Amino acid sequence: MPISLGGEEMRSELQSKQELELPKVSIIVPMYNVANFIKTCINSLLNQTYNNIEIILVDDGSTDQTLKISKEISEQDSRIVIVSQANNGANFARLTGFKSCSGSYITFVDADDWMHLEMIETMVKIAQKHQIDLVKCNYMWEDNKASTKVKNNLVANQVLEGEDINNYLFLQLVGSYNLNTSCGQLIRKNVVTEDMFEAIGSLSVAEDAYFNAMLLQRIKTFYFVPQHFYHYNRKNINSVTSHTDYPRVEKNVWDCFCANEKIYQIALLYGEKHSRWQVAKLIDEMAVSFERVLKLSLPNELSLKRQNFLENLLNEVFFLKIRKKYSFNEVCLSPRRRNISMLIFNNDIAALEKMFDIGSFEELEIDHKIKNPAISVIVCVYNGDNFLDRCLRSIVNQTFKNFELIVVNDASTDGTHKLIESYCKKYPNIKLVSHAQNQGVLRAIETGSKSFLGKYALFIDHDDWFEPQALELLFKKGEIDQVDWVEYDYYYQLPTRVIRQHAPKYPMWGKLFSGDFLRNFDFTDLPSISYAQDYLLYNLFMLDKPKTSHFNEALYNYFYTRSSLSKEINMKKARENIKLYHCLKRKFIEHQVLDRNWCEQYKKDMKNVFGVNSELQSFYQEVDEEVENYFRQQSKSN
Repeated sequence: MPISLGGEEMRSELQSKQELELPKVSIIVPMYNVANFIKTCINSLLNQTYNNIEIILVDDGSTDQTLKISKEISEQDSRIVIVSQANNGANFARLTGFKSCSGSYITFVDADDWMHLEMIETMVKIAQKHQIDLVKCNYMWEDNKASTKVKNNLVANQVLEGEDINNYLFLQLVGSYNLNTSCGQLIRKNVVTEDMFEAIGSLSVAEDAYFNAMLLQRIKTFYFVPQHFYHYNRKNINSVTSHTDYPRVEKNVWDCFCANEKIYQIALLYGEKHSRWQVAKLIDEMAVSFERVLKLSLPNELSLKRQNFLENLLNEVFFLKIRKKYSFNEVCLSPRRRNISMLIFNNDIAALEKMFDIGSFEELEIDHKIKNPAISVIVCVYNGDNFLDRCLRSIVNQTFKNFELIVVNDASTDGTHKLIESYCKKYPNIKLVSHAQNQGVLRAIETGSKSFLGKYALFIDHDDWFEPQALELLFKKGEIDQVDWVEYDYYYQLPTRVIRQHAPKYPMWGKLFSGDFLRNFDFTDLPSISYAQDYLLYNLFMLDKPKTSHFNEALYNYFYTRSSLSKEINMKKARENIKLYHCLKRKFIEHQVLDRNWCEQYKKDMKNVFGVNSELQSFYQEVDEEVENYFRQQSKSN
C-alpha cells in the first residue's frame, strides 16, 4: 500500500523534481582576502530564487578569515563547494572553479560583489527559451556614497546573432568600460574552454575584456537583460584597480598593455573600425594608468627610471611611434589625448599626420606588421616559374593582411629567382631566402622554419594556391583552438574536375602550425631528401604527441601534375626512401616506439613502388636482419 505524503513533503518532492528538469548553474567565485565582504556575496547566491545551483568558492591563498567564514557558511548548505589553492591570481582561480564545475551554465562573481535575488532565474529562463549562449545583465556601482545605475547603449530584450555579434557586440562587450566585465553574465558552459584561461595567464588588468573578446568568437547567440542585477563593489581597497603602491601599479600598466595588444589581434578579424577603436582605447587606457604612476610619491631618480622603462615598453606598439617627435607625456598625458583617440577611431589619418608631423601612418602600420606578423606563409621552390606566380598571387590577395611571406629558393636555374624579386619589390612583407646550392626540399623546409616571425606558420607548394579567405579563417581558428596544428580540408584540382578532400595526413601543407611548435622542432641529423620528406616530418612530429584539431573548411587547392620518372630518378627516389627508413628507425628506437609491423609494411611499400633489384634486395635483407636482431635483444632484456 503506497505511503501518502503530507503537504510539505509533497511540495518538497515537487520542487526536487522541478530542479532536476532545470539546468544546473555553476557560480564560480574566486576569493582572496575578502573577509569583510564574502558573507554578503555568498548570502546573495544562496538566496537566489533559482535553486538548481552549485556555488564553487575558490580560495586563492587568503591570509585573513575568508576561508574560515566560507567553511562555516558551507556547513549550512550542501550546494557550496570550497576549493583551496596557493595564491595564483583571480584568473587561475576561475580556471580551478571551471575545472570543478558540473553545471550546464556558468557565471562568475567577484567575492566582494553580490547579485540581485532574481538574477539567475531570469537569465536561465531567457537562455532556455531562446537557446542563448551568452546572457548579460546590467549592473550597479556600489560605493560609500550611493548606488549608481550603469548606463550603456546595448540593445535590450532581443536575440542577437551572426553579424550583429561581429559588428556590434565586440565594441560593446570588449570596448565599453561599462560592459567589459565577465561578471553579470550567464554563459553556456560548452562555449568556454580551459585554453581561454590559459591564454589570459596572470593578467590582472583588462583580463575581463580579453576574456569577452575570446568568448565572442565562440558564441552564436546573445541576449541583454536591462535590469541592474549585478552589484559591483567599489569600496574594496584591496581590489586590483585600487592599488597605489608602485610595483603593483607598474604590473597593472604592463598587464593593460599585454591584454590590449592581444585584444587588438582579435579586433583585426572584425575589420578596420574595430582595430581603430582598439588603438584609440589602448592609448586611453595606457595614459590613465601612466597618470596614476606619475602621481605616486617616488624619489626622482626612481621615478625617472620607471618612466623610461614604461616609455620603452610602449614604443613596441606601432601606433605610439608618434613619439618620434613628441614625448610620451606630450602625446598621452596632454589634453589632446582625447582628440588623438577620436581621430584614430574616426580614421582621420590626414589630421593625425598633420598633428604629429610623422609622415604616413600606413608606413608605420606596414612596418609593425612586417616585424610582428600574425601568420607566416612559407613557400619552398625549385625551378617553379611555370606555376609560382599563381601561388604568390593567391597569397598577396588574401583578405587577411597581417602576414609575412617567406619564399625559399632552392638554387633554381630557371626564371624563379627573378619572379620572386619582382614580388619583393612590390610587397614589403615578402622575404626571399636563397640557397647557393640545391639542398633538397627538407633543407628548404628547415630554412623556412628557422626564418619566420609569425605566431602561426603554414606551408604551400609552389604549384598550389589558397582560397581568398584562407589566412583570415585559419588565424581565427588558431586563436580559438590553441593547438599545435590545425588541419584543414582542400580541393583536389584534376584536369577535368575538382574534388573536395578531407585534410591530408602527411603533407606539410594542409596544416596551420603554432609558431612555437614549429620553432622548437629539431632538424638536426635529418637526411637531405626531396621525396617523402612530409612522411618523415609527420612521424617525427607525432613523437611529441602534439595537440591537433580539424577545420571543416576547404581552403587549399592541390594541383594535380603528371610526371614520368626515368629509371635513374626512380632509383634516386628509392635511395632517399632508404635514408628515410634509417632515420625513422633511429628516432623510433630512441623513443622506444619501434614497431615490427611498421618495418614490415615499409619494406612491402618499397617493393610495391620500386620493385626489386640487386641494390634494393640488399636493403630488404638488411631490414629483415636488423628487425630480427632488435626485437631479439628486446625480448632478452624483458
